[in-house]
Amino acid sequence: MGLPFLPTKSLLGSDIIKYNPDIKVIDDPYGTGPIALVPACTPDVTFVHVQRADMRGNCQIFGMLGNDEYAARCSKNVVITCEEIIPTSEIRKIPNMTVIPEYAVSAVVELPFSCHPLSVAGYYWMDNPFRQEFIKASKSREGVIKWLDEWVYKLDDHEQYLDKVGRDRLAKLQEMEQDNYMIPEITARTREEII
Repeated sequence: MGLPFLPTKSLLGSDIIKYNPDIKVIDDPYGTGPIALVPACTPDVTFVHVQRADMRGNCQIFGMLGNDEYAARCSKNVVITCEEIIPTSEIRKIPNMTVIPEYAVSAVVELPFSCHPLSVAGYYWMDNPFRQEFIKASKSREGVIKWLDEWVYKLDDHEQYLDKVGRDRLAKLQEMEQDNYMIPEITARTREEII
């Protein structure tokens, strides 16, 4: 947002202020009492996953935005992972969907299903059974270590992860999402109708 800090009242009364000396508490100049000032963060690298991007780094996000736009703009370097890389001409067909512009991006990597087990609007549904397995494993340190060994450390790459999850399972998640949400495509005929 280009601001050095943001004011908030949500930290007041918590121990966060006690343990983070970067948060300052002042009296609100408009008379509403104390207010906490939280400094802007400037991470060295931010990873953001989007539905579509072009090779230049123009990114389109469908569905919830979260803080992706702000995370990309505040970081020194931004690595975009995306479900698909599309031509810039396709990005320009729906310019208002370009949430992260190329000048904020350092690299673009096409990496389908890189949000699994979470969902990506228009591409695949959330894999709740998989998430439940992780939640069950996370009830103990040993469970988390075992889960990480199986699903992260012992796999060579993302393709091996997808194979382990199961391509049929992933296809079913795609099918479930297609019933729920479709990424809009503007055809030449549709453009003519709009004009």
